Amino acid sequence: METESLSDVDINITEKYQSLESNKLISYELSTSNSITPEFTLTEKEKQCFSIIMDILKKHNLTSTICRVAGGWVRDKLLGKESDDIDIALNDMKGSTLATLINEELYPGKNKVGIIQQNVEKGKNLETATIKINNTWIDLVNLRCEDKNKIGTPVTDAERRDLSINSLFYNINEGKVEDFTNKGIKDLQNGIIETPIDAEITFKDDPLRILRMLRFAIKYKFRIGYNINNYIGKNKENIIKNFYENISKERIEKELYKIFNMNNSSFAIAYLYKFNILDIILLTKDYDSETNYDNIFLKIANIYILGEYLFTKSKIFDIEINPENFNKVDFSLLLLTLYFRNKKNNNDLSLMSQQILKFTYKTSTDFLKSNYLMCAYFDELFGLINQENYNRLLIGKTLRKITYKNILPCLYTSIAYEYVEKNQLNNLLDNIDNNCLENIIEKNKRFFNYIKNEDMMHIDKMKPLFNGKELLEKLNMKAGKEIGILIEYLLDEQIKDPKLSKDDAIELLKKKKDEIVINVNENTNDKNNHSKKNNNKKNKKGK
Repeated sequence: METESLSDVDINITEKYQSLESNKLISYELSTSNSITPEFTLTEKEKQCFSIIMDILKKHNLTSTICRVAGGWVRDKLLGKESDDIDIALNDMKGSTLATLINEELYPGKNKVGIIQQNVEKGKNLETATIKINNTWIDLVNLRCEDKNKIGTPVTDAERRDLSINSLFYNINEGKVEDFTNKGIKDLQNGIIETPIDAEITFKDDPLRILRMLRFAIKYKFRIGYNINNYIGKNKENIIKNFYENISKERIEKELYKIFNMNNSSFAIAYLYKFNILDIILLTKDYDSETNYDNIFLKIANIYILGEYLFTKSKIFDIEINPENFNKVDFSLLLLTLYFRNKKNNNDLSLMSQQILKFTYKTSTDFLKSNYLMCAYFDELFGLINQENYNRLLIGKTLRKITYKNILPCLYTSIAYEYVEKNQLNNLLDNIDNNCLENIIEKNKRFFNYIKNEDMMHIDKMKPLFNGKELLEKLNMKAGKEIGILIEYLLDEQIKDPKLSKDDAIELLKKKKDEIVINVNENTNDKNNHSKKNNNKKNKKGK
């Protein structure tokens, strides 16, 4: 195993963090040498499945038909991992033809064949037939070539795969692994993510392959090859254009969902930033060309890296992290959208935030609501954390807006946010100023301990001592907007004094009621006077 610095961006990328408990760097290591064997062993289930297919070919005298298992199954088997993702490519017929013969043999009188039609616009370049053999689902297609309506050869198929490590075949007829690009096995052994042919051709064929490439690099911790790196570096604008013109939202969402639900999603952010893919995900077609987005993306990447590390590696607030008090997806959403808050109107998510949510997660209403709350009130909370003397009322009102479940994500984010802002980093985070970080952590711990000791963690659940109906009766009032004002006032008083009794509350409310009546009368008189002045002006003009 070998560890490379993030600054060595030419072909080797990893990420490093400094532990808060020691001065050692915690690193993700890249695989540089993998032990593979071309002669892997089939499971009994796989043997039976392949044997059934061969018997059917023999029965129908299809001596020229060669069945090759393609892609991920071969890759994983060579790496010593089991896989049930069996895709079989055929050299002289469509998948539906063989699927029909299998169906006749295994399910006479029934139709167990599923057909996924070709749909080039949605990235489905070939018709695919599916059928279950020996309790194993099999996908059957013809070998691909440049002309999507013709049957290709093993070479053209391998060359049109997304990555060399996915271009390998297992020839069922002959029981052997085939590498028609002469790159697949070598790249798998050396831990390199590379395209089978020129990267420009591969990615123009399907721009979404850039995200797939990154997903595999992250999953296996492989290095990005020179050809891919060079292509992305020189074609950023074209890549963004191709993404928005040729890929559906659903396909982008599906791929990003896989990436951000992997264990090392901060590693994913490092890759996404270094290879300009954050631009592709986050920029809308009509983005502001005058904004320095690269600086924003760097901050997003660094906040995400540090924020996730703080969350996963350290128990800063002495709370056992669990889904009840820390939703990791919500946290990820906040980290991603932090710099795209709508500064002018906190009641709306910014267009860029909506873009991220739309393309990155299968967002539920709860996720959107959490992201809105954290984004809208983060600045407010951040300001309170940084106060020397805490104001219980202001803190309580802000915590009620943010809600309990979002307190921890906001605090972790506050630490990462302040560190990144203070240090104005020019590169991805690979070294930490321990003193600076510890001071920021202590400040946030002090704030957290305050709200915990003041019993404010669940203050969003606090109810007013009296509801509207009760206040109308006790204060001898008629229904109107004054009741809403009084309830808000009551909640403020309860925040200031959590031991406030009902009797004391009523006395406070009576005084407040008199103030409100005076203010309402004054406002009414002001409006009437203003209206009279306007009428007088109109009358003078009329004369």
